[in-house]
Amino acid sequence: MYPDALVNVKALQEHTQQEFQNIVGLYPRDEQEAIWNFTRYNGLVDRLVNNGKKKKSQLKAIAKDYPEEIREDIVKYGRRLYDALHKVQFLNFKNQKEFEKILADVPPATQHALRDLVALPEVLSILTEHMDMTKLIGDLYMRNPEWVLHKSDSLHVVATRQHAKETEDWKNKLAADEQAKREFEQAAIAYAESNGYHKDHYHRHHHHDYITHYYVHPYSYWYGYPWWYPYHYWYPYPYWYDWGYYYGPHGEIVVFGYPSFHFTYWYFYHPTHHYHYPHVTNAFVNHYYGHRGSTTAGNAPVGNWINENRQYFNDDFETNETGRVQQLREFGEVQQAVASHNAVNPSNKITSRDVIQKNPERYPNLNTKADQPTERNQPSPWFKEEPAKIPPANVPRSEQPQQQKPLPQPDVKQQPTPRIEQKKNAEDYHKQQWERNKPPVFKQPEPKSQPKVQPQPAPLREQPKQNEPAVR
Repeated sequence: MYPDALVNVKALQEHTQQEFQNIVGLYPRDEQEAIWNFTRYNGLVDRLVNNGKKKKSQLKAIAKDYPEEIREDIVKYGRRLYDALHKVQFLNFKNQKEFEKILADVPPATQHALRDLVALPEVLSILTEHMDMTKLIGDLYMRNPEWVLHKSDSLHVVATRQHAKETEDWKNKLAADEQAKREFEQAAIAYAESNGYHKDHYHRHHHHDYITHYYVHPYSYWYGYPWWYPYHYWYPYPYWYDWGYYYGPHGEIVVFGYPSFHFTYWYFYHPTHHYHYPHVTNAFVNHYYGHRGSTTAGNAPVGNWINENRQYFNDDFETNETGRVQQLREFGEVQQAVASHNAVNPSNKITSRDVIQKNPERYPNLNTKADQPTERNQPSPWFKEEPAKIPPANVPRSEQPQQQKPLPQPDVKQQPTPRIEQKKNAEDYHKQQWERNKPPVFKQPEPKSQPKVQPQPAPLREQPKQNEPAVR
């Protein structure tokens, strides 16, 4: 109902985020990550900066008041990064003053709402990045608030039931396919290792109550999430959340949800996975075909990958579940060959179609008459080149995952590291639901159109109190 306030909040966020990145950009990747994580916890930056640099014993005392996941960084970087943290504290102060000026122009109830929304960065980013939808909902609410609230509650109920059904189907699929279950566990461990987790981390038993009541401290809305995530990533969940399962007291897998958006992105856009884990890919494909209308975020990368590559598979790809496994294994090898060749021959790139047609006897289960891509040798829209001198995302801090043995394939020399274009999973969910549940036409006349609110540039001010932990 107050889009001008949201426009000003977004302008302030963009300005503050740029200044913050100017501060942290001078430091190595691991130190940048530590600074970003310090801003997630209420009052931590102030405690590390106030009264000068801290001794190790003082840092240990501060660390005891915060979750285990941040304690090591507090002790390790609290003194080393004092100068950067001092600048961040001053940026907080300036941002807070500017935010208070924005709040002064709206009623008290809206001030309270905006303060709450700052603690929900994913929600606030959806509102500010899609002002047309936000303004439409505001207009509808002014005309019929009961309908808007009822529709929101209804969508929540539908989505909850849908996700519960998908979780149960996914659990049953893994229980019925022992090979897929074993491969899925291997892929999950590779995912954890590629994100810097050691073996003693991901085999740790978690009590069910710990999983149910896990507290997540999101990144600050004002500073955004770290630049190295190629997708929206406001809530840094642990590796087992992305898996969709954890290990029970006897080492068994306890499935509590469908794998996350981040996991399925990682899985489907690394060519080696479809060769090494074809039964897992087959399980994902089966789930997608069984839940085509799903708004579960993890299902989106699966559907996109199928749509991009469907032409390379035979006509019975959707129905022949048993034969599909071999098709997927062959196509995984083809994708590796393409990625390896194009990495060392950027001026003479090839496509999957080229490899299949050159080696029909090697890939008898793939379609040798696939259509020529419209733009030959163009990378998939899910990939983009790495910026110069910037390390790839999710590089482990310590132990590197074991490399898979190279496959015998044509022109294979080196495989590039893929990068994924930004994909807003949460906003996609809401957009799909909005299109599916368009509001009715009201009998009362439309209110007169209001003049568009132009963004008001504002000087940098102080940041409000840091986000309270969100319960997931």
